[in-house]
Amino acid sequence: MGGGGGLRVGVVGADTSHVVAFTRRIQHRAVDPGQWVDGARVVALCPLPSRILPREAVQAHVDAVAALGVTVVSAPGDLLPRVDAVFVETREAALHPALASLFLDAGVPVFVDQPFALTVSDAAAMVELAARRGVALVSSSSLRTCREARAMSRPRPQGARVHAPTQRHEANPGLMHYGMHGVELLAALMGQGVAGVACVGADGADELVLRWRDGRLATMRGLATPPASYRFTVERPEGAVAVEVDTDALYRDLLVRVLPALAGGPPPATPEAMVETVAVLTAANASLELGGREIALDAP
Repeated sequence: MGGGGGLRVGVVGADTSHVVAFTRRIQHRAVDPGQWVDGARVVALCPLPSRILPREAVQAHVDAVAALGVTVVSAPGDLLPRVDAVFVETREAALHPALASLFLDAGVPVFVDQPFALTVSDAAAMVELAARRGVALVSSSSLRTCREARAMSRPRPQGARVHAPTQRHEANPGLMHYGMHGVELLAALMGQGVAGVACVGADGADELVLRWRDGRLATMRGLATPPASYRFTVERPEGAVAVEVDTDALYRDLLVRVLPALAGGPPPATPEAMVETVAVLTAANASLELGGREIALDAP
């Protein structure tokens, strides 16, 4: 059995390997004990059609999760009487607002996996609904919560450079599909407060420059063709420090922040920070279309 008792979690969508990786860690099954996460149990999964992953790959995820003791249901609403919280795991960000709203309106806390939303207005609407209903809404990349970023974010660096994958898919245009992980890593290191975004791309690579309101700068080098690891350099008065991210720990480090947040604890990202990531990615895509011109972000 898994972490035993605690939060009953439902999952919507199965076109990401996250559904299997998260469930294994929560159920304490088919993963090293050092990866276990306590305080919850995944009880039900509702798979959805996917534009991103072939049907047979989605079914493989469903079968793997079902083998961990999870009931498979046919509609998102079927989760409502069964769960205390929901993970929205479909990779199509355009579906996130409607799915999140279904559960938030019913008073069920929601974790929305990345990308959080396709537009700033969608992101803001989800945040506003959660606040109005008084229900927890959580969203974060596992790169925001990685232990390396936590260790290097205080004091805030003068600048940073991140290397991250930026694979594309038409369902989540431009950098929205995968670039959010590198942007969330920069946010973890540098903090909130981006004022301007510029981005250029060529030959399967992207170069993103973020300017903070306090004058600091940070950059991201994105590679659209895997393999691409996550690594970063932070700039401090005493010199630069280079760090490689341990991807083996990413999912556990995320879940130990998300599950308590769904139960009322502090979230890994504030609502304002969740919206800012979407704003940065939207601006980056606009800048790409304009040949690298800086796009200003509205101050909160």
